[in-house]
Amino acid sequence: MEEEIVNYLKKGYRIICRSEKWAQLWQPRRFSYGWFFTMFILFFGFGGLIYGGYYLAKREEAVYLRLEPDGSVYGFEYLS
Repeated sequence: MEEEIVNYLKKGYRIICRSEKWAQLWQPRRFSYGWFFTMFILFFGFGGLIYGGYYLAKREEAVYLRLEPDGSVYGFEYLS
């Protein structure tokens, strides 16, 4: 289970809560200044509003990991 948690941490996830048998991780959404300024310039300022709306509508990713009795790891990814 520790390997799975480390793999998700490398992808940018953060641990919300954790115990010996389960863990819940969350990945915050990221604001891209490159896309923002590109859209702003290409669409004469209106593109900045478009990207801002996209960013606000974007959902955050989360994962729930559970250690099964047989030693395998069950993972469930979802949007929050």
